[in-house]
Amino acid sequence: MLMGTIACNNTFVSQSIGRGDPKEAGRYTIHAIYFAIIYQLLLLPLMAWTDEIFRLYPHKPELSILGAQYLRMRIPHLAATGAVMACATFFQGSGRARIPMIAGILANLLNVFGDWVLIFGKGGLPRMGISGAGLATTLSTYVEAGMLLAVFVSWRMHQRYDTRRWLPFEWRRLRQLIGIGMPSGLHWMLNLGSWAVFVNVIVGKLGTDVSAGNTAASQIMHLSFMPTIGLNIGVTALVGRHIGAKN
Repeated sequence: MLMGTIACNNTFVSQSIGRGDPKEAGRYTIHAIYFAIIYQLLLLPLMAWTDEIFRLYPHKPELSILGAQYLRMRIPHLAATGAVMACATFFQGSGRARIPMIAGILANLLNVFGDWVLIFGKGGLPRMGISGAGLATTLSTYVEAGMLLAVFVSWRMHQRYDTRRWLPFEWRRLRQLIGIGMPSGLHWMLNLGSWAVFVNVIVGKLGTDVSAGNTAASQIMHLSFMPTIGLNIGVTALVGRHIGAKN
């Protein structure tokens, strides 16, 4: 839901630039970040219910315990993930797609290092196991958000896109983002939800090894469709520019 809703910021950014109003692109991006913060605050209480959530699935008890531990560490990442998405769509919509790409590469390298340190307890830190994997991902996401925000509010960006004017908060812009982005967010949620049902209800009954193999295969499968998602992002930015220019 979060990712699909904020993804529409690409449209607002590219159309604003296309009609010659780049400061609007900055304002919409800021409100996309506000949406991520609000979303995080609404879902943060789920940290106390992760055990109950995993009891709903027909996994072995040991798998449910591990899943709950991982989810508990991942829930706090929502604000950072939303900020990353908001900034990424801003840079993509304004023709600077390399910036989020570089930030993503650095964040992934940090995530791998953090996994090694936190899962296995290196450098004098306690061995955290799967909780360490979740924490490493959450922390690396916040670092990625920090890198993108640093560029977003830089003086060069502020001069053209007014990226340092975070107030006043405008409900009108937030409603526009939600109105355009929510259907896409629901589509993403239903798509991923159907996959989650398949993985957790059907595959989950087949045992630990089958579940692990299925998860690994699904991650590898991302390589098959991520290039088309990249094309989709590029086309969205180009179409938005021309619509903004009334062409």
